[in-house]
Amino acid sequence: MRERALADFFKTVGENKSLQKEVGSIFANNEVTFINQPLANLAVKHGYRVTAEDMEQLRLAIKAQKEKTDELIKIIKDQNKNSDELSDEELDAVAGGVGITMALAAAGVAAQSFMEWYNN
Repeated sequence: MRERALADFFKTVGENKSLQKEVGSIFANNEVTFINQPLANLAVKHGYRVTAEDMEQLRLAIKAQKEKTDELIKIIKDQNKNSDELSDEELDAVAGGVGITMALAAAGVAAQSFMEWYNN
């Protein structure tokens, strides 16, 4: 997986309103199972060397990170049954891997579409 190119692409998505609309359109106009190729095509169009396989590996990595994060949150909450809030340190512990998710959120991608994409 071309992690640097993917990270740079989604960072640019988070900063570029026009690109955000294009990503949002991809999610709105494609079946969830066929998102990887249009996303890769868009990245290539904007000068990033990524493939549909890279997008698939990213989807799987995000899914795995979410599962780990959910498990960490459960462990922390179980340890702190008296409080529903997480400390700053606990938040830092579970915050890994959210950069691309945040970039997609900034891109206006519907959360439901994104969740369906990486849960598929």
